[in-house]
Amino acid sequence: MAITQSGKVFSWGANDYGCQGDGKVGFKYAAEENFRFQQLREKKWLTAKKICLTGNSTVALLSDGTLWACGQNYKGQLGLRKEWGKKDDQFNEVLKPMVTTQF
Repeated sequence: MAITQSGKVFSWGANDYGCQGDGKVGFKYAAEENFRFQQLREKKWLTAKKICLTGNSTVALLSDGTLWACGQNYKGQLGLRKEWGKKDDQFNEVLKPMVTTQF
């Protein structure tokens, strides 16, 4: 996966566990814009700032501070409140930004 300077996300290569988050499973031979990030950019004006890839899962930090994840979740590593032992082939919001105040 790669992020352009404008915040577009492109993905290609192995996708056995849905770690590209586009709702599909299987190998991609050419880079194409990830439709989930395209939807977020067009509908909510959000862009990806950072992406962390592991062997079978992906976590992305968006411009509003939310954290999104997809891919293998066999031990709950995505932080989703879904059943463990599953895979998730679409990006899901897993953490909202925290607001802290000082007293």
